[in-house]
Amino acid sequence: MRLRHSPGCFLGAGDGRSLLLRGRKSDDQPSRPEIVNLSHVWWSRRTKDGWQTPEMILRDREVNYYSEAMSPGGRWLLWVEYDRDQSMKILRTRLRLMCREGHGWTELQTVVDREGYVQFWNTCIADDGTAAWTTIAGQSWKGYVRAPGGTTICLD
Repeated sequence: MRLRHSPGCFLGAGDGRSLLLRGRKSDDQPSRPEIVNLSHVWWSRRTKDGWQTPEMILRDREVNYYSEAMSPGGRWLLWVEYDRDQSMKILRTRLRLMCREGHGWTELQTVVDREGYVQFWNTCIADDGTAAWTTIAGQSWKGYVRAPGGTTICLD
């Protein structure tokens, strides 16, 4: 499989056995011109015989994926999505997560859903699904943490 390069396209889990790949196939085109950074996310697991064929886990020709984070054990994923208009203005920002259970992935969960642009930094997720991130609003940085099923706590 040949992928177009996109920033941050490889991310390994702390256990050394999971790998996220972000990019797109060279012949895959966005559904609309404003989605210039179209990318999909694949996941692969290392076995005693080598790396498994990557499995596509995030694919939407209408969404841009950014700031992917994987838990140390490779079970949880956290990422940012931006919806854009034709002039590239960001209309909506979402922070989402999902978990690998058995041989599949759970339905995605929305942690943050805001109209307009929210700049996320330092996205990370723990093995128990606890998510943490920082946002920037002007010159003010704010940190947040959220346990699975819990409420979001501002660390301000």
